[in-house]
Amino acid sequence: MSALIAAASSSSTKPTPFIAWHSLGEAVVAAAVFGIGIVLVLSVAIALQASSASESGARRVVSRVGAVLGVVIATGAVAYGIYIMVHKPS
Repeated sequence: MSALIAAASSSSTKPTPFIAWHSLGEAVVAAAVFGIGIVLVLSVAIALQASSASESGARRVVSRVGAVLGVVIATGAVAYGIYIMVHKPS
């Protein structure tokens, strides 16, 4: 028994933490950035689409192209997030 206690007390390695705080912090920051980013991009796309109704000519085309581009960017970000979740590194 005393050999077991001596072996345990002579070990100078630190126990591994239960939570990897650095990784958790990275995940929280990434989720916040992507979440806020997607909301902002879709908000701008909706505003551009709404403003295109009162515009005419080239401004209407630019507003509609911007709205479509915003929806495509947001859809791509969501698809990328799903891809990352499905293909986790081993």
